[in-house]
Amino acid sequence: MQLIGTPDEADLGFVNENAKRYISQLPRHARQSFPEKFPHVHPAAIDLVENMLTFDPRQRITGKLILTIILISFTTCIQVPFDLVEKMHHTLMHVSSISF
Repeated sequence: MQLIGTPDEADLGFVNENAKRYISQLPRHARQSFPEKFPHVHPAAIDLVENMLTFDPRQRITGKLILTIILISFTTCIQVPFDLVEKMHHTLMHVSSISF
């Protein structure tokens, strides 16, 4: 939690009361800036890792979306922002019956 920060109450909605109690007893940490912490890492990689290290699994990037980002990045040789890929993924899932 030193890197991603201590979750707030909204992020703890999926855990039971014992887990909430345990987490509330831990030292509090502010979320660190990934670009500042890892200045030599490509921004697209930082964006992907930040979305993978989200505390609440309901807000975390899915494995399907990670693979979509990797596939698009490798096949097009461009870095695609996470939010654009997410929009493309949702559009494809609604418009066609293609399964990723």
